[in-house]
Parts: sequence; C-alpha cells; structure tokens
Amino acid sequence: MFAKGQTESAFLAQLDRALVYGTKGQGFESLRTHQNKMTELTSVILFCLSTVWCYICGMQKIKLVAVGSLKEKYWKDAASEYKKRLSRFCNLEIIEVAEKSNLAIDAKIEEESKLLAEKCKGKVLLFDRSGADTSSENLAALLKKYQTEPVLTFVIGGSNGVDQKLKQISNEKIKFGAATFPHQLFRVIALEQIYRAFSINADMPYHK
Repeated sequence: MFAKGQTESAFLAQLDRALVYGTKGQGFESLRTHQNKMTELTSVILFCLSTVWCYICGMQKIKLVAVGSLKEKYWKDAASEYKKRLSRFCNLEIIEVAEKSNLAIDAKIEEESKLLAEKCKGKVLLFDRSGADTSSENLAALLKKYQTEPVLTFVIGGSNGVDQKLKQISNEKIKFGAATFPHQLFRVIALEQIYRAFSINADMPYHK
C-alpha cells in the first residue's frame, strides 16, 4: 500500500494533499466539510452510547430537581457540558418543576416544595441557606457516603426557599458559603461542584 521506504504518516499526508489539491480540487473541499460533520456526529453518538452504558452497568442515578427553567442559551450550554462530563460517573437526570410566581410568597413556597418533593427519590440532598457549609471535598465525602445508593437527589428550591416539610425529608442540607447567587447560575455551580466531587473521588487532576 505504501511506496518503498514510505511511512504511514507520510502516506496519509500525501493522501491529504491529494484530496485538497488533486483533480483540480473539485469536490474535495466539500469532502473535508463532510468529514468534519461526521466527526461532530461521532461525538454525539459516543455521548448517547455513554448514557446507555450507565443503564447497562447499573451506575448510580443522580437527579437534580430544580424550580424553573434555564432561559439563556449560555446557561443551557454550560449545564449540558457538565451533564456530558458527568456521564462517565453517573446517570444524571435534570428535572424542572414549575415556578409559581403568580402566588403569594407563602403559597408559592408551599406549592413549589410540594412539586419538588414529588420528584425526590432515594437519599435527598437539599441546597438550603440553613444548611452546613460544604466545600468541594465535603461534597466528595457525601458522594462517597451515599455511593451505594441507587438514586441520589439534589434539590434546588425556588427564589423564596422551601418549606419545612421538604427540609424534614432531606437527608442532608448543604450550602456553598453565605453568598447569594442568581438562581440560574446556581444550577450550573451545583452541576460543576457535583462533577468536581466525583473527580476528587476518582483522583482526577481536574481539582487542584
């Protein structure tokens, strides 16, 4: 296949030049574009296969239940990126419940908390201002503590918080310091910290 004394890399380089410049170059640039599209498609297929692999291998299911939806594209893209990264560690499901902004505050809290509670399965970790300060290492320890649980649910309440009933059914109440974050940003922060915690437990260089 190769000319005498020709290495594989040299042959591939020659073939690439032929594809771009040979035969007056007609149709070959479109072939390169097609190859790029196939590469993107392959990435999507691999991500889908990794999700299926979670089910086959019985990986832990992590549910992130939150009030409201992500509206801006950049938040959605960030959340999707961490969901893709987390697929190597768990089967992540993000569930959104409706925000009851038309109700009075007390009724809003009660109704949103009820919707959140209905989606909780397994051990429940609630993000709450009354919770314990939780570092990345603390969160990694919690994941290790519950690693044999088939389902682990993280809960992000609405902008006005959650009711006592939801707090009572939670196994852990945690917070990332005393700072206040925009609601949509916090979902991305939560996903990043969950990924970081898994990375710490896997002894990956992501956490420095």
